[in-house]
Amino acid sequence: MEEFERLVADFKEDLQREANQWVLKKDVHQAASALYAIDAVNTLAHRVVMRAFHSQEAQEEKPKKQVLFHRRTKKQMEEARAAAAKVREIPKKVG
Repeated sequence: MEEFERLVADFKEDLQREANQWVLKKDVHQAASALYAIDAVNTLAHRVVMRAFHSQEAQEEKPKKQVLFHRRTKKQMEEARAAAAKVREIPKKVG
């Protein structure tokens, strides 16, 4: 992360130097373009840092899944249905 911030700072310095050169050459449009580029680099760097921070934060605070119940296999479901059918037949046999 520190290396990224250093690269961004170097790039912004290069763009500032370029803007200064265009001002000396009295080309206002090129100077403004370089200054807009500095602003775009600032915005991009900020977004990258924020995403990196939030993704790191999300990985650290990932909630663990709570297992409410274990899913049954198809065979277990068939066995449970058969057992339920037998239980429903008991009152008919008794009554």
